[in-house]
Amino acid sequence: MTTGASAGPASPPPVTIYRTEISAAGAPWRLGIDLALGFAWDSSRSIPQPVVHLAGQDVSAFVALTVDEQRCLVISFDLTGLESIACASTPTPYLRARATISADGASLRGTVTRVCAGDVACAWRGTCDAIGAAWLVGMWSWTMERTGLNRGMVVRR
Repeated sequence: MTTGASAGPASPPPVTIYRTEISAAGAPWRLGIDLALGFAWDSSRSIPQPVVHLAGQDVSAFVALTVDEQRCLVISFDLTGLESIACASTPTPYLRARATISADGASLRGTVTRVCAGDVACAWRGTCDAIGAAWLVGMWSWTMERTGLNRGMVVRR
C-alpha cells in the first residue's frame, strides 16, 4: 500500500492479520481462517478503500464496512455468489460472516453463518499483534475523521 503525505497514518503494515478461532454451539475453539484487513489509498477516491483477505484470497469487493454504536469497525461479507469457486479452492472457506474489531484493534469477535457445507452458527474470534492493531486503529480513525460519519456504512468497493 502506498500513501502520500496527506493520505493519513504511515502505511506499514499494509494489512493487519487476525489469527482466528471458531467454535460451534459450545464446542471447543479450534483454528479458524485468517482475516487480513488494511486500507489502500486510491487518489481518485476521497477516502482509503478497504483491503480484505480471507485465507489469503482477496475478498475486498464483497465486504461492507460499517460502524457500531461505539464507533468500532464492523466487517460483513457474503461470498455465497462465489460458492462454486471458493469451495473448490479452500477446504472450509467462510462464505458469510460478520465481525467487530475491538476499539484497540487487537481482537475481533463475530459469527460465521455459512460455510461450504451449509448454514452454521459459529462464534468467531481472533487476535493480531500490537503493531498491526495500532496501525489499523490509526488508519480507521483517520478515515472516520475524513468522512465525518459517526455511524452507518463508511466505504464499500
